[in-house]
Amino acid sequence: MKNLGENQIMWKSIWEKKGANAPENIGLPELIAMDGFDSGASRMSTGSWLSFVKHVMGKLNINKIDKVLEIGCGAGAFLFPIYSANIKVFGIDYSKSLVQICQQAMPGGVFHVAEANRLPFGDAGFDVIISNSVFHYFDGLRYAEYSIREMSRVLKSKGRMALLDINDASRKQEYESFRMASLGRKRYELLYGELTHQFYEKEWFRSIADSLGLECEIENQSIEGYDNSGFRYNVYLR
Repeated sequence: MKNLGENQIMWKSIWEKKGANAPENIGLPELIAMDGFDSGASRMSTGSWLSFVKHVMGKLNINKIDKVLEIGCGAGAFLFPIYSANIKVFGIDYSKSLVQICQQAMPGGVFHVAEANRLPFGDAGFDVIISNSVFHYFDGLRYAEYSIREMSRVLKSKGRMALLDINDASRKQEYESFRMASLGRKRYELLYGELTHQFYEKEWFRSIADSLGLECEIENQSIEGYDNSGFRYNVYLR
């Protein structure tokens, strides 16, 4: 198993600090903000967020008897509408402070502090596995592959998986120029410094899916008001 790289460790520190500054009253808007969708190109309104979750629930045919696991659940913004529909939710994240917020917001859920490539669950336990806006924080393709194989291990034989908000490698230069222009070079370097994002070729996911015997569907992302959306895509594995 590949351990956290330096870039992931730096990102982890940022998320721990963000979770430590949680507001007293927590609802979906606050969860969205704590998960990082509150500024710049990452900003997303509550309405757009709910529409996106609804879209993914439809693609995965999530129903009330399903056990749904999110990898990199953060503060729980993606799981919260699913939990509110009386569906059993589980989550893991490497940020202890954000996991504590999940537990506060969704007391009926089950949440663990854990790594994506070392899941604390037995084989074939989940009907649905989701990972939203997480893969670009991974350090390299090996860690990402280990993580997908772990997700496949804990997925039931007829389960469904969604890897969402993936950075499109074919649009990397365009995306980075857009982010720099939207923030300005000085603010961009202040916010991100040496932090980097991982980008993925679509064919890489198809290759991993083939090696695991999974069907792979890829859609270009389209979320109203979410500026990053035009540079990202979603992967569905079955």
